[in-house]
Amino acid sequence: MLKLLLGGSGSGKTTLLYQRIRARAEAGEKSILLVPEQFTSSTEGRIHRELGDALSGLVESFSFTSLAEHILSAEGGSAVQTLSDAGRAVLVRRALEELQDNVHYYYRHRRSARTTLQNVRPPAAITAGNTPSARKRSLKLQQVL
Repeated sequence: MLKLLLGGSGSGKTTLLYQRIRARAEAGEKSILLVPEQFTSSTEGRIHRELGDALSGLVESFSFTSLAEHILSAEGGSAVQTLSDAGRAVLVRRALEELQDNVHYYYRHRRSARTTLQNVRPPAAITAGNTPSARKRSLKLQQVL
């Protein structure tokens, strides 16, 4: 169950949080803490200091990124590689350069990565020709975007 703990600075949120985590761990229940990226290692250290060796094994600390990676790994989706915005821009730029003679929509902006990322959405935006290799590139581009 997801529980949010809200309160101002110095209101005792952290103390209450670790009391609840300790109670859950003593009852044999697992807990997950979702914390900002920069606090994952310090949170793990505090969990160990607060709960000791025996109980700290029942508590996991994740950032949004590490939680997503953990879920993908557990559910089998980790084999799917994803591209960053920069990687996507490079891929789209290369595809457009290769297809530039057949790209009819947004043609005058084909050299702008920003325009490409903001405006190109296959299949309506790109007409890649009717050869097998052009259709394959168009399909790959559609999968990426």
